Parts: sequence; C-alpha cells; structure tokens
Amino acid sequence: MNQGPLDKVSPRPMPRVVLALVTVIGGLELLFSAAETGLAAGLISVDSRQAAIQGFSFYEPLLVQQFSVSILGVEWYRLISYAFVHSHFTSAVFSAVFVLAFGNLLARNMPALHVLGIFFAGTVVGALTFALFLDARYPLLGSSPGFFAMFGGILGVMFVTSGGQVDRRLLSIPLFLIGLQVIARLVFGGPDYWLADIAGCLAGLIGGVFSRLGIRPGLRFLFQRIMRR
Repeated sequence: MNQGPLDKVSPRPMPRVVLALVTVIGGLELLFSAAETGLAAGLISVDSRQAAIQGFSFYEPLLVQQFSVSILGVEWYRLISYAFVHSHFTSAVFSAVFVLAFGNLLARNMPALHVLGIFFAGTVVGALTFALFLDARYPLLGSSPGFFAMFGGILGVMFVTSGGQVDRRLLSIPLFLIGLQVIARLVFGGPDYWLADIAGCLAGLIGGVFSRLGIRPGLRFLFQRIMRR
C-alpha cells in the first residue's frame, strides 16, 4: 500500500536544520533564564533578556529608517534575529516544541535547505507585515511567524498532492492558535503578533508549493486554483 506524502513513516533522525534552530532558541533561553534566576551570577547580566530584546527584536520604526538612511546604517539583521529572542521562558518552550514538530514533518517532504528557507521566509514576511500594517507600540519577537511558516509549508505540500484540497481538520490547528492570540489581545491587551503569524503561514504555504513544483509551475498552479474560486 502506497503512503501519501504526509502519512506516518518509519522513525528517522531529527533533521539537522531543525535541531540547529531549536538549539539556538533553547540555548539563548537557557542563558536568559540562568541570568534571571542567579545561576549565572557574575557571568551574564541579570537584564540580559532585556538587552537582547532591545538589540535584536524587530521594531516598526526600523522599516521607516530603511528609506531615510544608507543601507549600511540599517539593522537588517533584525528581520531574522527577532525570531530567536523570546519575552519569557514559556514562550521559548512553545516555540521550540512547534519548530520540532512542524519542522520534522516538513523535512520529510522536502530538502532540508527548503525547510530552513521556509522558516526564514516566514520570519521576514511576518516582520514586514507587522511593520506595514500596524503602528506597533511593541517590538516583534519570538519564533511564531517561522514555525507558522513551517506549518504553512505542510499545507502547501498537501495542497499540491491533493490537487488543491486541504484537510479542514489540519487547518483548525493554526486557526485555533491564532484565535487564542486574538482573544488574549482583546482581553489583556498587548501586541498583535497574530498578524505576523498569518503572514508567515501564507508565506510558508507558497514556499511549500514552490518547493514541490518549482517556481514557474508553482505560480501556474496557484493561479489556476485562485481562478477556480
């Protein structure tokens, strides 16, 4: 019996690119947590997390800067670096778990470098969307646009292999997670990270289609599916 592209397969080693992403996320969080609890007293500053947020998170005003100063004066790295800095321990743990889960499944259906490309594409697109559509009072930080992009990549693979159909039960996962963010935003206030997550997911979906078909055939496939709607 032939297995589908996203069916369960025999156990394989965790892809190195996924482990590398989780190692960076987890390693930084361990340093920050050790500093905050005093375990690294004298080695790392207690306010190291805040320093990292200030130095590596993405701020909406930086996009404006890109049009007013030279390219060399713009901190372009923030479009990516924000994905590895989290506001607290729980957020970092959730990010690591979702990167492992979604990244492992995605890596079974495309080359490892494509998985990495989808993660970073979703990260960049999420930051740009966050900046362009919001007058953000908060910095953007955390890996959620990246792992939502990985999930979008899974949807893209399914979209191609099923002829343009996607399991609605699978779609309920990002809708549920984003819905929780929206509710929390309405009840407690805070940043609209959900918009960056949606943008990351869409970028990942397109990336999954391109990875499976190639760019030109992928564009043709997407155009045909859109026109059918």
